[in-house]
Amino acid sequence: MFDGMDTPDVLAWRDGHIEALDQTALPHQVRVLRITTVDELIKAITTLAVRGAPLLGAVGALGVALAIRQGDAEDWDGARLDAEVKRIADARPTAVNLRREVAAVAACIPQGRQAVEAAALAVVDFAVTASHQISRRGAAYLRDACGGGPLRVHTHCNTGSLACLGWGTALGVIRALHADGALSHVIVDETRPLLQGARLTCWELDQLGIEHRLACDGAAPFLISQGLADAVVVGADRVAANGDVANKIGTYGLALAAHRAGIPFLVAAPESTLDEATPSGSAIPIEQRADAEVCVPAAPAGTRALNYAFDITPAELVSAIVTEERLLTRLPGKTSSVLGRPLEAELALGVGEPAGAVDSDGHIRRVGHDDEGARPECLASVAARVPDERPGQALPPGLRVGLDMLVPGVSVARVEQPELGEQPPAGEGAEPRPAPRLREPPPGCRPAFQVIARLARAEAAQAQIG
Repeated sequence: MFDGMDTPDVLAWRDGHIEALDQTALPHQVRVLRITTVDELIKAITTLAVRGAPLLGAVGALGVALAIRQGDAEDWDGARLDAEVKRIADARPTAVNLRREVAAVAACIPQGRQAVEAAALAVVDFAVTASHQISRRGAAYLRDACGGGPLRVHTHCNTGSLACLGWGTALGVIRALHADGALSHVIVDETRPLLQGARLTCWELDQLGIEHRLACDGAAPFLISQGLADAVVVGADRVAANGDVANKIGTYGLALAAHRAGIPFLVAAPESTLDEATPSGSAIPIEQRADAEVCVPAAPAGTRALNYAFDITPAELVSAIVTEERLLTRLPGKTSSVLGRPLEAELALGVGEPAGAVDSDGHIRRVGHDDEGARPECLASVAARVPDERPGQALPPGLRVGLDMLVPGVSVARVEQPELGEQPPAGEGAEPRPAPRLREPPPGCRPAFQVIARLARAEAAQAQIG
């Protein structure tokens, strides 16, 4: 899974058991765990030998296959198998990927062991593919948002191959910037109390030959305030429906510092980390771990700790969330939940000209429809209007702002706007057809985020732009 680095696979399914790189031994020892029982798997998860939200999803998926193998060998009944699968799903409460992937693979149990193993391996393979898509899309966003020149990127915890497979999420974005020659260096938080940044991220960056500096967690906001970073990019263990982000403790301080400094704060995570069933960050369960992780060896015996493993970053501090499918940005001035009300994607339209995207920061060059599912029957429109005067929205005379859908990588010569009629391709000067009647989307089609760039199925694209 390390794409050529001289190390064992981070995660593998071999001869009916799980093999996983022991992240508690790094960076001083490369050790592989051979996991043959559910108890061994849960121990590996709870001790953080196996960690990172996407990796937890993948190992949880393999855990279902492991439970079936063990159940067959030990003659478990259905109730025992269900209980063991539930133990795997419950091993860590904050990362939604674990519970979600366990449930998805467990749904295949009635189809037999081979179907379960195939489904679990598909989860592992998809994690690798998704990481590359997240990495490329996130790097493109940061290049656009930060302008030219090699970027200095600040990151937290560990979000590379060890935690996510493939290239990783936040660290994958950094890796993609490096591959494009767009990275100066990385500032890595040590990530107390278990030092995932110091032990794991620095090790991965060293393996990749990427220049980096290690910083104490407490110093990180000050470093940002001194202009030492152009952007912050982190991963996530869960993203609530309103855009609040749960991530490794210490993330919230980085978000506050980035907001104050006016630099992008990017969250990189797979779609499986987005949890529409959780309305806001206040509903996300936050794991509290053992006192000893904080107190030993420095504190006097008997000292108690507040050892929260994660914190919640409010949506208004997040510049964008990048997944394998899309780029989500917060709506300026909107700090509460956006569930249940329409969002507006803004698109500058000119008769006889190609479409150009406009957003509040003037950075994004493509725009997506505001409906997450992109189902044609759910797509609605907003009335055409002149742009307001927020930065990046002053348009040349003759352009109006409406709503439509563009697909990244697809050339669009003609834009259909219900409010404005159909704009002809550049140079053709054709008369627009009559505007179709506006309609409200069906219930349940309201999105949680403004979708600024996404991949869409060909049929959805055809329904909107062609």
